[in-house]
Amino acid sequence: FAYFNRNGYREKTIELARISLLILMPLGAILLGTLIGTAGPLYDAWLKEKPVNLVAATQVLAVWNAFTLMNIPFWYLLQATNHEREASISIWLHTACIMILIPLFLFAGKIELVGVVIYWTITAFLTQIFIYVNVEQKLSLFWDVLICHRVAFVLITSFSFIAFAFAIGKNLE
Repeated sequence: FAYFNRNGYREKTIELARISLLILMPLGAILLGTLIGTAGPLYDAWLKEKPVNLVAATQVLAVWNAFTLMNIPFWYLLQATNHEREASISIWLHTACIMILIPLFLFAGKIELVGVVIYWTITAFLTQIFIYVNVEQKLSLFWDVLICHRVAFVLITSFSFIAFAFAIGKNLE
């Protein structure tokens, strides 16, 4: 990304980001979708006793990982184009959101694991939106990367597979 940006190769930058998504998303969807769909039976075979909500927490974190995979080329775009500050701010925003949980634990008492990982996932998604907005504002690349039939098809099928695996996983519980 840095080389392409430095030399003004916008189309090559877009294509590299697209290729990244075309490789990361299907592979990630297959692996994470399999984990989401089989977490219950997997933990049953592996553990004598499952902690409460372990399967649900695993499934939510796997969904978070899928969104994070989509984020990877955009994260590296920011870093490679001298926008490390914006990339760093996204991490600090997520860290601040997670730190809010400390007083919440102190005042609210016990919070369920699933609630914590759902909160983690929502706040992570919001910080990823921050990255996407910055890639579009600073580089005008976010939509150029996504507006492509191949990328749209891969993203839709990847997230559909994950949703389908989630539904199957719920039926297996």
